[in-house]
Amino acid sequence: MFRLTSTYLAPFQVMFNCQGMGAIAATLLCYFEPERAYACLVRMLSSYGLLRIFEPGFPGLLESFYVQERLVELLMPETTNFVVRRINSLLVVPPKTDISLQSTSSYATKWYITLFSQSVPFSTQLRLWDFLFLEGICLLELTAVAIIWSFRDTFTAPKADFETILSTLSSFFLVDDDDMLLRWIRKTLQTRDLRKKMDQWRLDWRGFVEDGSASRRGT
Repeated sequence: MFRLTSTYLAPFQVMFNCQGMGAIAATLLCYFEPERAYACLVRMLSSYGLLRIFEPGFPGLLESFYVQERLVELLMPETTNFVVRRINSLLVVPPKTDISLQSTSSYATKWYITLFSQSVPFSTQLRLWDFLFLEGICLLELTAVAIIWSFRDTFTAPKADFETILSTLSSFFLVDDDDMLLRWIRKTLQTRDLRKKMDQWRLDWRGFVEDGSASRRGT
């Protein structure tokens, strides 16, 4: 795994955060000899826009957080206040601490940097990756939303607290029915104009980065 990731990153002149790449490389090495696994890793990171997740400053990761938050607002309007805002408000930090720490990154970083390889069973991961190869990075964001959707009743319960929400979102998810999960993602992706909205949200985020207002946008 180290040789695979280090060989890929060696030509770059900047320091990447490759914390999650090992898990990705491990999956590829389960099926391919090192040379082909390397070629597959290059294609995944370069052709699907995944490399931006690991670039300095995590531009792709923050962008996906923003898209994820907009998806939750769009797809769960009745529960947005209780899910996203309650999650963020319950990620309480000591007084005088930067409020930007109260964010999606507190629970979703591992999902994206490992492509869910450490969050769902291996068989589920492989099916999600198949979908990723077919549909692109939007699969990651929709999978994140599907997880929040599946636990929305837990998060809106009167007794829900910081420990409950964070431990739930940080846990290993045992998917009862892979087919149902993928059908939900596919059906959601087919929602009218959803792809256009996701593309626009990405452009919006990049605009916020350029004008310096990204830090105030909730991720």
